[in-house]
Amino acid sequence: MTKEKVLLIGASGFTGQRVLQKLIAQGADVTCFLRKSSIKPTIESGHYKVAYGNLDDIESLKAALQQVDGVIYAASLGFGHAPLVVKACEESRIQKAVFTSTTAILTQLNAPSKKVRSQAEKCIQSSKIPHWTIIRPTMIYGLKGDRNMERLVRFIQKSPLVIIPGSGQALQQPNHVDDVATALVQAYQSPNTQNKFYNISGQNPLTFREVIQTIAQQLHKNVHVVSLPLKPVWMLLKFYEKLFKNPKFKAEQVLRLNENKAFDHSEAKKDFSYSPITFKKGIEILIQDIERHKNG
Repeated sequence: MTKEKVLLIGASGFTGQRVLQKLIAQGADVTCFLRKSSIKPTIESGHYKVAYGNLDDIESLKAALQQVDGVIYAASLGFGHAPLVVKACEESRIQKAVFTSTTAILTQLNAPSKKVRSQAEKCIQSSKIPHWTIIRPTMIYGLKGDRNMERLVRFIQKSPLVIIPGSGQALQQPNHVDDVATALVQAYQSPNTQNKFYNISGQNPLTFREVIQTIAQQLHKNVHVVSLPLKPVWMLLKFYEKLFKNPKFKAEQVLRLNENKAFDHSEAKKDFSYSPITFKKGIEILIQDIERHKNG
């Protein structure tokens, strides 16, 4: 893949920056598709090109696609851009494209963006792109700014008590961002991924209680976990949502916390050697990154 030219969409995002690092490390010829207002991603070594444009502007997409062999779409499919991106790929005769979706489209709760993401996947699957691949990660975490586990780590750092709405026995299987980035690159490189979709997840499923205890152990803290009945908490949050225009917590969040989110990744392992790290190792990396930024 050293000489292959790749257009990376979403390069300035949390996952996209890690994809860029991995492509550059492998010597790929990468062009990042960025808005002019975007901050250019920082890389440790090497270089990349930039094509400026917008995902709702097909002409700027087609102009960027003229110079590449394939696409890695590391942005969210939840904003409705997929149809235009697919059309631009088709008209530019792009042979290969890997898209980032989410396992959230497979869960029972209907997030606001679920319909848009599902429609995006259908658009990709019915496209004329000769080699398309869809990667569906579970919750992505692992570095400062992940907006998921970082908040829980910081809370446990400060509090000896964690209150859980519900039993805390629902399964979680968070994905470290570096594993997700590696999966996107491996799926792009592999000939086995043509016209397939893959669920990817952390190494093993954990209950939410085990997630909390793992974080506490890595922080060398003793934490007491208390469960509250789910329904009263949910009702209280519904009332809270009506009182405030921009509530910090939502009733849907506690329902999602009590939904099993464990997903088998054996197909990804078979087709492109997907091999995620343990949650314990991922949390260790996250804590180190938080400390590094604090001291830096």
